[in-house]
Amino acid sequence: MTLLQAKKGCPVRIIEIPDDRARAQCVRFGIGEGTLVDSAETMMAGPVLVRHCNQEICVGRKLASSILVEADTKDAAAKDTSSRETAGKHVETVARGRRRRGLRGRRA
Repeated sequence: MTLLQAKKGCPVRIIEIPDDRARAQCVRFGIGEGTLVDSAETMMAGPVLVRHCNQEICVGRKLASSILVEADTKDAAAKDTSSRETAGKHVETVARGRRRRGLRGRRA
């Protein structure tokens, strides 16, 4: 399946980016072969919007039709759950640290 064929909101794992130049550009954004991304939206006659690490990137239709992906629902569910737990722990730690230093309500 290609990135263009992926369903909206479906997590997919990138298998191959055939264009060398596009591969180099994707690596700059932290997206490479084996990376898990969310197919956020496919615009009617426009680009494909993908999400990865709190960033959204538009990929042109021609390039999206050449990028090979596979659906990855199992790993995405586990990753989503673990990231929520980690985010909650971080917020809790920050709040606890402010209380200890007596910085409630004031900026550090």
